[in-house]
Amino acid sequence: MTTPSPPTILLNLASAAGLIGAGLYYTGWVYRWAYFAYYQLGITSLDFPVESFLLLPLQVFFGTPQSIANTLIIALLIPILFQLSALCLAFLHWQYQQWLTRLKNWQLKRQNQRNRRKIPYAPRPRFQRQLTLPLVSELILLSWILLLIFHLARDQGLKDARRDAVNPTSTLPVVTLISAKELLILGKEAGDLDPNQPLFEALTPEDQQSLIGDPNLARIIQQRNLTDTEQDRVWRLLLERGGWLYLFRALPQDAPKTEHPVLLGVAKSNVGRQLLILSPEPVKSTK
Repeated sequence: MTTPSPPTILLNLASAAGLIGAGLYYTGWVYRWAYFAYYQLGITSLDFPVESFLLLPLQVFFGTPQSIANTLIIALLIPILFQLSALCLAFLHWQYQQWLTRLKNWQLKRQNQRNRRKIPYAPRPRFQRQLTLPLVSELILLSWILLLIFHLARDQGLKDARRDAVNPTSTLPVVTLISAKELLILGKEAGDLDPNQPLFEALTPEDQQSLIGDPNLARIIQQRNLTDTEQDRVWRLLLERGGWLYLFRALPQDAPKTEHPVLLGVAKSNVGRQLLILSPEPVKSTK
C-alpha cells in the first residue's frame, strides 16, 4: 500500500481549508443578512470586511447551549438525509435503467419484424459512471449541508436580532446623540432641555426644514426621542458604518413577535458638531 506524497497531502489540506473557509463565510453572510433584515437594513449596503464573516459562525454554532444542540442535530441529520437521498437516487436510477431496457427490447422487436440487421447497443463506458456517480453524491451532500446551514444561520440571526430589539434582553449599547440641528432633524432641541448649559449653545441654529414621507411617523419619533426608563423607552445604537449611525428605539418586553423597531439613520458630522455617548444600561432618571 502506497502512502500519499507530501504534495498530495498539502493539496488535500489546501482544498479542505478552502472549503471550510467558504462554508464559514457563507454561514456568517447568512447570519448577518437575517440579523439586519429584521431591522429592514440590507447587508449589501454595509461595507463589512470579509474577515469579519469568518468569526460569526462561532456564535452561530457554539454561541449558546441551544445553538450547540442545533449544531449537533444538524451534524446527525446530514448523514441520515444523505443516505435517504442516495436511496432515492438509486431507486430513480433503477427505474431509468428499467425504462431503457424496455425501450431497447421494443426497438429490437421492431428490427426483427423488419428483418433488419441487429445493431448491438454499446453499453455506457465505465469511466462515465465512475465520474458521474461520485459527482452526483457530492452535489447531494453539499446541497444538504448548505440548506441546513442556511436555516441554522438564518434562525440564529433572527433570534439574536429579536433579542437585541427587546429592551430587557438587548446586548446593544444605549445611545445618546447630540448633534447640530441640521444633521438631526427629529431630535429634541437642545434649548428645550436646558438652555443654560454651554454645551448646547452652538447646536441651536434656526434653519428651515423639509419633510418627505409620513409626517405622523416623524411626529411620533419627535415626541419619543428621549430615553425614559419609567416609560420603557430606550434608544440603542445598532450599527456605525459608512458614515452613518443607525439608531432604534428598543421594543418593550411584551411586544408582539411580529413587531419590528423603527430604524433611524443619522449622518455623522465631519466638522465635530456631534457627540455620541454609549453605555451598557440606561441611567435611571432622578427627580
